[in-house]
Parts: sequence; structure tokens; C-alpha cells
Amino acid sequence: MTKMSSLDEARRPDIKSKSLVPEQTIGVPGTAVFGGNVQTIETDARLTGRNRYKTFSDIIANVTIVAAGVRYFLNLVAKAEWKVEPIDDSPQAQEKADIVKDIMNDMGRPWHRIIRRAAMYRFYGFSVQEWTAKRRDDGIIGMLDIEPRPQITIERWDTERSGKVIAAIQRSPQTKEEIAEGKRRSHAGADGNHRFEGERYLGAQDKAIRRKQLRKLVDEGGQTSVGGPLPSHPALSKWHSHEFGLSDEEIAELEMQDMSAESLVSLGWWYLLQRSSPWSVALGSALVGEGSKRLPGAVEHFTLLIDEARQEYAKMGIEDIDRAVQLMIERAPFGVDMEHAMFAEEIVKEFVDTPELQDEMRRAFTLTLARNSRGRI
Repeated sequence: MTKMSSLDEARRPDIKSKSLVPEQTIGVPGTAVFGGNVQTIETDARLTGRNRYKTFSDIIANVTIVAAGVRYFLNLVAKAEWKVEPIDDSPQAQEKADIVKDIMNDMGRPWHRIIRRAAMYRFYGFSVQEWTAKRRDDGIIGMLDIEPRPQITIERWDTERSGKVIAAIQRSPQTKEEIAEGKRRSHAGADGNHRFEGERYLGAQDKAIRRKQLRKLVDEGGQTSVGGPLPSHPALSKWHSHEFGLSDEEIAELEMQDMSAESLVSLGWWYLLQRSSPWSVALGSALVGEGSKRLPGAVEHFTLLIDEARQEYAKMGIEDIDRAVQLMIERAPFGVDMEHAMFAEEIVKEFVDTPELQDEMRRAFTLTLARNSRGRI
């Protein structure tokens, strides 16, 4: 008879020992996943399924103390200095470290902003990031962008038995019907973003700048007014709406409605900035929106966006894709917005030339950036 060890004696008779292999995982994860869906015992409907991400977003945006804490945390994360240290002291290692550092600074989105958005995982439980490669002029494969994929769009998970995540299954929120509904909201109250371009022209005190502003007025108000090929930006927006099923009659009816409270406050502040600021500050405020087209990697970034839009629109059955993406092209770094960005840069360099004007320009830039970034932490 084999003598039992003290360990065997201590075991329950209904538990059988199992041979262990160090290279294999024996335990199982504590999260139950069936058919790719995470199971939960939560009973509050606001915290189940994808509803929880709407709830989290609402708290982060609308509960003051939470919003302040989140912003403070993200500011600290974004301010961290990133270094690339070579593996050794050799010149080859230093060269490779410099290349990596250069790749980080040669993307369509600033590195600190990528880190800031990735850090939001702390408040949602996880974060999915997708990076896109690009071939640089020197032949090295770098990164075009690293973009977050909203948690609310992640429908299911593909996992191994051990619980290791293999892939996330995402549902695009951009269906044809949802895009059409978004366009209806954008037409409510009509497009007021271009109404003050004429006032900017009249306010410009420098004759050369006034001539250039007249050119911008033609670009925004429609080249067709002087025999050119393209209509105004509001008309191009309607082209897009037409392809998603909105008629001219429906758009006209929407434009006669009142703006939403959010749009009224946001656009009202923007009109006030344009009409009450010195002319150089008002024109220079375009550095935030149009000026972003001057960032490194912007051409590649917008090229990718337009290509993806064409592919998505084709899947949706859009008839005239060229008309649907024309406004995107106009606002891309290879459209008129690039010329407008260089124009704003010229104004700031030459005419924002006193401490008082520079203070006003900094204030206008900061507040415009905050306005344009709403909902995009």
C-alpha cells in the first residue's frame, strides 16, 4: 500500500489532483463572456450594456466636481515629458532612438493629445486605440495617427479561454439614417458661420489684407458668384444633405426653426468675438480651425478621412459620392482652408504687434480652442 502524504490526507475525497504544466494557464478569468458579450449582475439600467458609457460621459461632462477632477488629471498626464532612451551608448542606438522620437513628433495628431485621450480609460474601465502606419519621405514606416475608438461603439469581445482579449468588435455609429438626422440638427436655425465674412472685410484696416479677405469672402460665399466652379460652403453642406435624403424644402423649413440652446450660446459667443474684437484678432482667430490644417501630417490625416468616407458612402449606397465629400475636400489641407490658414498666420505675425493685441489674441485663441474642442477631450 502506498503511503499517503500529509497533503493528500488533508484533501477532500471528492477533489482529484491534476497534473500541472507550468507553460499552461489553469485558472479562468472572473469575467463571464458569452458570445462576445460581457455578462453583469448590475440591475441599474443606466449602468448596463453600452448605457453605462452614456452615463459615465454625462457625469464627466455635467457634474462640476467630477469634470474639474478629470480635467486636472488629464492636464497632468498630458504635461508629462516623453523621452526615448537608446539601449546602449553606441551611435547606432542613439540614431534609432532619435528616429523613434521623430516618428512621435511627425504624426497627424500631437503626441500629448494622443496620451490625453488614451488616459480616459481610467474613467471608462478600458480604452481601445487604433494606430495607422505611414511611409515617411525617408522610407521609414512611421505612424500617421493613433485614434481612440469610443467605448460605446464596442459591441462584443473576442477572447481566449484564459480571458486574454484577441479582438474587439466595433459597430460604426455612422449609419445613413444617423448621418441624415445629424444633418437635420445642423440645418436648424440656418448656417450663421459665414455671415460675418463681409463684416471682416469692411473691418480690415490694411488695404492688402482687405483684398485677401475679399478673396476669402468669395471662397466662403461661393466662387460661382464670380464665375468660378464651386458654390458657397453652406451650399456644399446642402449637397451633402441631398445625398442623404434631405430635400431643399425640408432644409428650408429647418433653417426657419430656432437654433438649439447649445448652438445659440456657442455661435452667439463666436459672433461676439468677431464683431467686438480688433480686426486683426478677429481674422487671426481662424488659426484654431483653419490653422490646424498646417499641423504636421494633416494632409495624410485628411486624405485618409476622405478615402474612408468614400468607402463608407459607397457601402451606404450614396449615389453621387463626389458631391457628398466635396465640402470635406474644401476644408482639407489641399482645399481653400490651407490658403485661409496661411492668411491667418500672416495677419497674426504682421498685425498682432502690441502687448494688448497679443493678450487679446491669446484669449481669443484659447477660448476658440475650448469651443471647438467641446465633446472631444
